[in-house]
Amino acid sequence: MTSVVEEKKKLRKQMKTLRAGISEEDLTKHRLLLTDRFLKICSEGAFVAPFWEGVQKPTALFSYLDVAGEVPTRGMIDIALMKGIPVFLPKTYPDGIMVFVQVNDLSDLTESRYHIPEPEILPGASRIVCRPEFTKIVERLTGSELEVSDINDTAYQNAWMLVPGLAFSEEGYRLGYGGGYYDRYVKDAACTTVAMAYDFQIFPEIPREAHDAKCDNMLILKTL
Repeated sequence: MTSVVEEKKKLRKQMKTLRAGISEEDLTKHRLLLTDRFLKICSEGAFVAPFWEGVQKPTALFSYLDVAGEVPTRGMIDIALMKGIPVFLPKTYPDGIMVFVQVNDLSDLTESRYHIPEPEILPGASRIVCRPEFTKIVERLTGSELEVSDINDTAYQNAWMLVPGLAFSEEGYRLGYGGGYYDRYVKDAACTTVAMAYDFQIFPEIPREAHDAKCDNMLILKTL
C-alpha cells in the first residue's frame, strides 16, 4: 500500500511539472488580473466575483513573494504598499521556523538558501509578526532582542495571509513543499488565510496527515 508520504511526493512532482508549463505571458495576465481586483477592493471596498464577493480591504497583508510559477502576488504587494497597508514577507530558518517581517520596498530583499528573496531582520528597526514560540528562537539566532507581535493577536483578525502551495483539496487543505512552514500558521492564525491556486491544483481530496491545515478561503485562477 502506498503511504501518504509517498503519495505526497508523487503529487508534488506532478504539480511542479504542470506549474512549470505556465507561460510568462499567462503569468503576466494572472498578475494583472489579481492586481486589478485587489486595487478595486483597496479603493472601493468589497468586489463581487468568485472569492472576492463580500471581501473587505485587509488591514495588513502577509504574503509570499512568488517564484517558479506560483500564483503571482507581486502586484498585490505593490498595491498594498501604495495604499499604506502594512506588508509582511516571510523569513525562514531551519526546522520549520518562519517569521513575517514588515517590508516597505521589494528592492531591499536578499536571496535565501532556497533562492527566494527574503527580508532582512534589522535589530531595533524591523517589525516582526510570528507565532509566539518562535520569538526566543529567532532572537537567539539573530543575537538581539526584537520587536515582535503575536500572529494570533486579534489585531490581525482582519488581515490576509496569502498561502502558496502545490495542491489543494476543495475544502482548502494544502499540500506544500514539505517543510511545514505554513502549516504552523494556517492552523490557528487570527487572520484570514487564503489559498492561492490555479484550477489544475484543486482536487476533491489530497493526501494529508494530522498536522496538515486547512485555509479559510481559496482564490482560484482559471487556466483551462
